[in-house]
Amino acid sequence: FAYLAYVLTFNTDRPDIVISVPESANPAAEGYSVAAGIDLVKAITKRGDYRTFITHDGARTQAVEQKYDIHKSLIRGKRVVLVDDSLVRGSNMRHLVPALFEAGAEQVHLMIASPPIRFRNFQGIALPGNLIAEGREPDQVAKLLGANSLHHLSLPSLYEATGSDQLDTSCFDGRYPAIMEEFIQKQKELARV
Repeated sequence: FAYLAYVLTFNTDRPDIVISVPESANPAAEGYSVAAGIDLVKAITKRGDYRTFITHDGARTQAVEQKYDIHKSLIRGKRVVLVDDSLVRGSNMRHLVPALFEAGAEQVHLMIASPPIRFRNFQGIALPGNLIAEGREPDQVAKLLGANSLHHLSLPSLYEATGSDQLDTSCFDGRYPAIMEEFIQKQKELARV
């Protein structure tokens, strides 16, 4: 996140605070806060254990609305960096970005601790077909979510952070292991029927 910290800090008005989407984004938010030299503030807390990733669309929207408490006094009048671990459908952000503006945030910049998820994974992770980054550039996704900007960790930065370039990155780059090609082709054909 050091590069993203540099880009955001010098290409916009300097943000006032960094906020994490709890709990999975806490380490990334802490790293970004240190790299950017911007205070990390616990302005969003989780109410319960709502599992919105595996919930169907109607129930997911309701669960996301009940999932978080936003502490308005910590946000009012602030330029906010909101850090999350990933951006899949955008369900959390469709709720959180407007909620932060309603709480009085002047700006909301999204920092995502993974590359854009643009492709489905056929190896055991049931990613949905409605991926928010599929066919969209980050500025288009930011506009869709109502954020001032959206920045993702790059694939090279992911390799650097993990110390390996031997990762399955198919959901980021669409490059599947050769053994999966035939299976994927069959899945695509079935989807057309």
